[in-house]
Amino acid sequence: MEMKSNLEVRGVGSKFRSEGVSYRDILTSNKFNCLGAGDQQPAGKIERVLEVHAETSAFFAFQEKAVVGRTTDIKSLSALNVLISSAGFPSAKVYYVGGLYVLIVFPEDYEAVEFINNQNVWKDWFSSLDMWEGQSLPYERIAWIKFDGVLVHLAENKVFNDLAEAYGKVVHASQLSPDVRNLSVNRVGVLVEHGDLIKDTAILIWKGRK
Repeated sequence: MEMKSNLEVRGVGSKFRSEGVSYRDILTSNKFNCLGAGDQQPAGKIERVLEVHAETSAFFAFQEKAVVGRTTDIKSLSALNVLISSAGFPSAKVYYVGGLYVLIVFPEDYEAVEFINNQNVWKDWFSSLDMWEGQSLPYERIAWIKFDGVLVHLAENKVFNDLAEAYGKVVHASQLSPDVRNLSVNRVGVLVEHGDLIKDTAILIWKGRK
C-alpha cells in the first residue's frame, strides 16, 4: 500500500507565489496534483545554511495591530473569515502561516486588543491566541496522505485514520461514504512538524491474512 504526501511545503511554495493561492486552498487536497508513483525525494540532499541578519523582522507593520493564533481544527481554520466577520470585525484580514496557525490583522491596534480580550467569542475557534510581536512560531504543516491499495472490504474510515495516526495528528479524518464513487484511493490530513516527503508502505492484517 503506497502512502504519499499530497501537500508538500516546497511544492506549494511556487504555486502560492504564482497563483495567489489562499490558505483555504492549501487545506483542500484536490487543489493540488498528487505526486506520481515514480516521484522520489532527491538523493543526497544538501543542507544549505543561510545566516539571517539579526535585525530581520518581516511584516513589522503588522505588529501591535495583529494577533497570532492556532486554530482548534481545520473546520475552524477554513471558516475563520466568516467567523471573525460575524463577531463584528469584517475588516480584519486572515493570513495563513502554516499548520493550524494564522495571523489576523486588524485596521487599528485597539481592535486587535478588543478581539483578544473577548475570549468568549474565540475560545471555540483557537487553542491559543496572542498579540503578534514578531515572535517565532513552531514549524508545522498539514500533509494530505494519499492511501492506495486498501481492499474495498477493509476500506473503513477507522482503518485509514488509524494508519494516518502513525504519521501525525489527524486533523481531517477519512471521509469515505456511499457518496464517494472512487473507493480505490483515500486521503487523510495530518499535522506534522517536518517538511519531509511522506512515502511509506504498510501491511494490513485481517483474519490472519496480510
